[in-house]
Amino acid sequence: MKDFFKEILIYNFEMNEKLIEIFEKNPEKISEKAQLLFSHLINAQNLWNRRILSTDLVYGVWEIIPFEVLKKMNSENLETSENILQNFNLETIINYKNTTGEQFSRPVKDIIFHYCNHSTYHRAQVATELKNNGVTPPATDFIHYKNQI
Repeated sequence: MKDFFKEILIYNFEMNEKLIEIFEKNPEKISEKAQLLFSHLINAQNLWNRRILSTDLVYGVWEIIPFEVLKKMNSENLETSENILQNFNLETIINYKNTTGEQFSRPVKDIIFHYCNHSTYHRAQVATELKNNGVTPPATDFIHYKNQI
């Protein structure tokens, strides 16, 4: 199962990289909403990794983050997620508080699946924003990724 999660993490990273490339090539056509959504999806993975590792958050969950920082965070997120995958049992229970302070407990596998799925959801929203601003969004569906490798 760890091999599957590793593949999903790499897919997630590479699809984020595709969006970063679109953002860099079309800065004048990137709406604030697209920036906010993309910042959120990158930061959410960082937030979940930090919850697993019990470390402090750096950015607010809905904070707009500069593109150059997002690119670096995307790489760091992959590295940290792969380290978590390597060093944690997928069934290890993580106790955490959500942004409103409620306490929850979930296994590592649920958390990794959640933040990858969450990223897919927000990439679709970013794609809609790009399209609305005259930019053709890249295909970021998992099956398209698999067909290209």
